[in-house]
Amino acid sequence: MVAIYVRQSVDKKDSISIESQIETCRRKLSPEEEALSEVFSDRGYSGKNTARPEFQRMMSLIREGVIKKVVVYKLDRISRSTLNFAEIRDVFEQHDVEFISHTENFDTSTIMGKAMLSIVMVFAEMERETIQQRITDNYYARGEQGRYLGGYPPFGYNKVDFIMGGKKTYCYEINQTESEMVIYLYEQFASREMSKGELVRELNAKGILTRRGGAWNTTGLTRVLSNPAYVKSDESIYTYLKTKELTINNQVDEFIGTNGCYTYGKTKEVGGKKVQLENSFVTIAPHEGIIDSSLWLAVQERLNGIREYSNHSNIGRTLSWLQGLVKCRCCDYSMYVKHMANKNPEKRFYYFFCRGKRNKTCKADPRMMPMGVLESEVERLIRQRLEELRNAKASSSPVQDVKLNTLKIERHKMQEQIDNLIEQVVEGTAIAKHIDSAVEKLEVKLRELDTEISQHEARQSRVNTVVDVDDVMRNWSGYSIERKNKIATIFVERILVNGLDVEIIMA
Repeated sequence: MVAIYVRQSVDKKDSISIESQIETCRRKLSPEEEALSEVFSDRGYSGKNTARPEFQRMMSLIREGVIKKVVVYKLDRISRSTLNFAEIRDVFEQHDVEFISHTENFDTSTIMGKAMLSIVMVFAEMERETIQQRITDNYYARGEQGRYLGGYPPFGYNKVDFIMGGKKTYCYEINQTESEMVIYLYEQFASREMSKGELVRELNAKGILTRRGGAWNTTGLTRVLSNPAYVKSDESIYTYLKTKELTINNQVDEFIGTNGCYTYGKTKEVGGKKVQLENSFVTIAPHEGIIDSSLWLAVQERLNGIREYSNHSNIGRTLSWLQGLVKCRCCDYSMYVKHMANKNPEKRFYYFFCRGKRNKTCKADPRMMPMGVLESEVERLIRQRLEELRNAKASSSPVQDVKLNTLKIERHKMQEQIDNLIEQVVEGTAIAKHIDSAVEKLEVKLRELDTEISQHEARQSRVNTVVDVDDVMRNWSGYSIERKNKIATIFVERILVNGLDVEIIMA
């Protein structure tokens, strides 16, 4: 049998149709061969791989010895990959199958035809890779310009036509109903009133569908809560994104507090989920943001805390409300709670244990910190802070935030150092390149300080709006572990432990 193989990815005006390919291939056959021919047609399949039904059927018949000649209109109808075609050609040779391509005008029954086939395949793959590179370059160029990069708009937005630089593209437009739900999700999550699981259950109970029309899960909710498309991007967002090692295509003065951002870059699939790789890009988008920068940053702070918290022992989560805050001073590993039974099997003692010791990488004091002792001390400090807040409220005078004031003073001094160095360059009193280097280092520290100030202000805002001082002071012992943990993460930055020595760093 003679096989005529034809393929067309999509119907285009400038591409040859399936019917034309068949007609052209038949002209390569003698009347006897045409009578014994069969057409194998794959419509709508790419040539980048061999996962095509008719192609696979043809290869099966070749292996069975039924087909002895294959005719195609063009070489890339069979495959665009040199590696794939090399494997296909081996099968042809093993079963004495002739291969004829009309366009390239070669026949593998001749030595010259075989040589030409190898050369043409190299150029075919080079052409494919060149096209792919052009597509990639165009994608990144569009992203840098702030043009729409395709895909579904995020929940809370619709996709609408948009003219940019005289060319038609698309952008996001706020969906009023969905955007109100987005704001609600951010506010509830930032206030720590609801977990991601609780929010997902509420969304599904209300019959609210995702952008793709499905049910919500925590992965989809996390994408909403972490997407810079929603934030009204200002200087604080620029500073935050810089700390994430993202390439930002815009200058800081373009972050004027109105527009959201596009993020794009290479992704890979991990466990069936697409994960953004490093060296991704951010561009100010033409659409309006939905979420204020302070609220967006507060949500990121909680998300970052959850990511760290999720690495801890499941047992520890149910035993101590300090889980996620305690670290080993010696090796910086997170500590978890383990129990130890004494002679009375019904009575157990609970201790914080360094994960580094379990991994045999920690050389800290072998003594273990009792869970009850540490919780009592942290509770005392939280009550002390709450008492200060209550007294300030009663006297109608706000508590001076000493840490925040110290950070701002440090920032002011650092800014003065930068200004003085720049002034020296202007006056020519020092070598410019050394001053430029010093300024650059100071500016890096200044950005880090700005981030710390922003995070501290967001945390203080939660203290003022979330915590009911009287209720906490009165009902603390009756709170659940989860509720206590939510309050502790507001007031406590971290707890460093080495044996029985402890340092509690308040936020």
